[in-house]
Amino acid sequence: MARFPGIRGTGRADRRAPSAGIAWIATLAVSTACGGGGVDDGADVADTGSEDVVLDAADGDSAQPDEGVGAEDVPVVDTPAEEAPNDDASGDELAGEDDGGEADAPGEDVIGDAGDGEAEVAADAPGEDAPAEDAVADDAGPGPDCWNGVVDPGEECDGDPPRDCVTACGSVGSQACVACRWDAICIPPVEVCNGFDDDCLSGADDGFDCILGRTRRCTTSCASTGRQACEPGCTWAVDCTPPPETCNGRDDDCDTVVDNGLECLPGETRPCVLGGCSGTQTCGTACRWDPCDTGPAPANDTCAGVVDLAVGTTVTGTTCGAHDDYFGTCGGGGGGPDVVFRLDVAVATSLQIDTAGTGYDTVLHVHGTCASWDPMTCNDDYSGAETARIDSVFFPRTYYIMLDGKTDAERGPFTLSVTAP
Repeated sequence: MARFPGIRGTGRADRRAPSAGIAWIATLAVSTACGGGGVDDGADVADTGSEDVVLDAADGDSAQPDEGVGAEDVPVVDTPAEEAPNDDASGDELAGEDDGGEADAPGEDVIGDAGDGEAEVAADAPGEDAPAEDAVADDAGPGPDCWNGVVDPGEECDGDPPRDCVTACGSVGSQACVACRWDAICIPPVEVCNGFDDDCLSGADDGFDCILGRTRRCTTSCASTGRQACEPGCTWAVDCTPPPETCNGRDDDCDTVVDNGLECLPGETRPCVLGGCSGTQTCGTACRWDPCDTGPAPANDTCAGVVDLAVGTTVTGTTCGAHDDYFGTCGGGGGGPDVVFRLDVAVATSLQIDTAGTGYDTVLHVHGTCASWDPMTCNDDYSGAETARIDSVFFPRTYYIMLDGKTDAERGPFTLSVTAP
C-alpha cells in the first residue's frame, strides 16, 4: 500500500471526505512532475476522477489516470523512512496482515478491497466518536457479567436480596444491591412502637400517642398526683396509678387511710424507757419516732452547775437528761451521760470514792480542772463489778469528779460516796 506524505495521522476527516485528500495528492503529484521531482517505480496513483488510491498490479505496471490530470503517469514520492508495502497476487492488502514490516499509521483503518484490487485508507476525524470497538471504556457502569447471579471479581453482590444495615439513628435498615454494588444508602424501616427512633425522622415512636415506657403526671381518684404509663401499642393507660403513701397527713395511695404503713402520725406520743430512765417519745414530721425524751438535764450536767462534795458524805442523783460532755481514760472513755462534782481537800488524805448501790455500769474519772480532758485517775468495773471505785491519797487542792455511764444506755439514778477509811 502506497504511503503519501501528509496523509498519515490526519484524523477521521480523511475517511469522511476522501476526495479532498486525493485532490491534494493529485495536486502534489502534478507539482512534483512539473518540478522534476524524484520518481518511485513502486507505486502509481489512480485517476482523480474516481478519487481512489490504487495499489500496484501484479506485473508492476502503474495504473493510468482516466481524466483530469492528463495522460502522463503521476509519480508518487515516498518518504525516506517508508517503504512501499508488498502486495499479494490480487493486489489486495488484508487488514491486520504483515505488509513487509511496516505497520499502519496510528489512527488509520484499512477499509479493505473495494472490489477492484484497491484498498482504501480511512482515519477518524477530530471531534467525532471513535468506533465502539476502539473505544476504551471507563468504569461507567456494571461489567458485562453483572446480574448473572454470580459475584464475579470486582463485584460486591449480584442479584443478592437486600441486607441489614445500621441507619443514622441506630435502627436496623435495608441496603440494596445496585449495579452489583451495595448501595451507599441504608434505608430506615417503618416506625414501630418500641421506645426507639426507627425511621430517623422525628424521634422515638413518632406518629404514636406516646413513647413506650414513658409516664406522665395524672390525678388519682383520691386527688393525689399519680403517674400514667404509655402501654404497648404506644397508647396512654386508662388508669392513673397512685403514688406510695408519704407522710403528709393525706391519703396518697387511695386506700382510704391517711399516712398508713408509716411508723406514726406526726404529733403522736408514746412512753419510752432509756437505760434506767423513763420518758416520752414523739412522732416527728417525717412520721418517725423521735429519740426518747427522759426529761431536762440535771443542774450539774456541766461545770457551770457543779455540785460540791465533802469527805464522809454520800449523794444521790440521776443522769437522766444529762449529756456526754467529759471523757475518761478507762471504760471506753465513758460514752454515756455524765454529771460533775467538786471536792476540796485541805490536807493530804487517803480517800475512797465509789458508786456502790448504782444500778448500771458507771465510770469515775478525777480531773485537776473542770475543763481538762486528761484525767488524773480513772476507774471502771472495780473488782469485776459494774461499780466504779477509786482509792488514792489526795493532796491539798480542788478536784473535779465526773460520774459517767459506760455507754449511752448506761444512765439513770446513781449513788456516790466519799469516805476516809
